[in-house]
Amino acid sequence: MMEGQMADEVPGMAPLALSVPSTMEARVEPELAEWLVSVRDDPYAFVMGAFPWLQPGTQLEAFDGPMPWARPRWNASASVS
Repeated sequence: MMEGQMADEVPGMAPLALSVPSTMEARVEPELAEWLVSVRDDPYAFVMGAFPWLQPGTQLEAFDGPMPWARPRWNASASVS
């Protein structure tokens, strides 16, 4: 991009109107908000609830959770914050 040139004037770049919304509204379902609050200090609980472990047809259908080495790291990071 040349100096002074807008992204929507450059071939291959997304127009600004598409890449940056003029207004941003957060719409969160109440149930999702409650769940997010309940797992905010528990990264392992978040990962267990946020991903489709053991669900057929997904890339995680053969896994019942994250790799065993990950849990101690999440517990350590939770105690730091």
